[in-house]
Amino acid sequence: VRLVASVPGYHRNEHLNRWGHMKLRAILAAEAFSAEFRKAPLVCQFSSLGSLNPQWLKQFTESLSAGHVESSGAARGMQDGPREGGVMPNQQQLGEVDEQLGEGALQLIWPTVEDVRISSEGYSAGCSIPGPAKNVQKEFLSGLWHRWNAAACGRQRAMPHIKSFCRYHGAHLAWFLLTSSNLSQAAWGALQKRDTQLMVRSYELGVVYLPSTLHAAQKTSGTLFCCSGRHSSFPLSHWQGISASQTPPAGPSSNADNNAEGAANTNGPYTSLQLIHRWPAPGLESCISPGAMRITVQVPYELPPEPYRRGQDEPWKWDVRYRMADWKGCHEAAEASHYDHVKVRAVTDFTCRSETMLTCPAREGVWVLHLSIKS
Repeated sequence: VRLVASVPGYHRNEHLNRWGHMKLRAILAAEAFSAEFRKAPLVCQFSSLGSLNPQWLKQFTESLSAGHVESSGAARGMQDGPREGGVMPNQQQLGEVDEQLGEGALQLIWPTVEDVRISSEGYSAGCSIPGPAKNVQKEFLSGLWHRWNAAACGRQRAMPHIKSFCRYHGAHLAWFLLTSSNLSQAAWGALQKRDTQLMVRSYELGVVYLPSTLHAAQKTSGTLFCCSGRHSSFPLSHWQGISASQTPPAGPSSNADNNAEGAANTNGPYTSLQLIHRWPAPGLESCISPGAMRITVQVPYELPPEPYRRGQDEPWKWDVRYRMADWKGCHEAAEASHYDHVKVRAVTDFTCRSETMLTCPAREGVWVLHLSIKS
């Protein structure tokens, strides 16, 4: 994997591309991807929304859209494998500059009010999805919202706190990023001074999975880590030469992985996507030919995501009181919070009494705990 980190500060000159979304842009710009990812959609899934503006969102989209369409020359160069240090040659090293992938459409995955209301924790789950109304209700975001749908993996009622970003086409991923960064200028940084300075406000860390780095790992170590099976690692050859109509051999992959891996339908939805690396890539069919290298990446939501239904779906806002109560009888996140308000009052008389007042969110009334200390 490649690390994508953020460090607070004003980053200029040679440090401009070391942090935040500019680091991700630099990584992707050096990669050659299959032609199927031309103008492919970009998924942003997060659990907190900062104060955005159209100018910054354009910067961020350009970073996520970086990358070149692989050419036959680049493919031949990469077929020779990694150079010293296990690094795959990119197009610039091969002396070729091909067309860019082009800007993809942003798809923002964010729970609806109804998702939070019927979740396993009710509105209190929304306390971990901080999206102020002033940030969520901005007009330029209205056409970008897509639904959180994790029904296929049994997590529909579990509200997300994961943050992930990817570019996909059908059942295939160009790349996948798992990170601590939410969708905010503070986390990813904002370009300033005619794009010569990146201002970052918070510390973040993420890992981006790329086909070229996975191939280099196989050449150098022979195994890859697996987090969804009986074994901690497995040879990459396990995934080679498997047609789309077959399931992988018994071993580290889970049943859910097998089902997604064996699906030939390219219309979705998918919960396990293939991160593929192959050359040359004349078309989508090449991914099922012997020698194709495919790594299953488990994601906790379905792709492609479903856009919000006009007039029915409302993006979650954590500082709003809602008309419909959740299953606990609460109408807002603050009312249902796990962190009940605490009030302490000291009375000096013959005894010193401390009264800790705990609100009862599910019904009217107050629980009062008296702690008496003799003076």
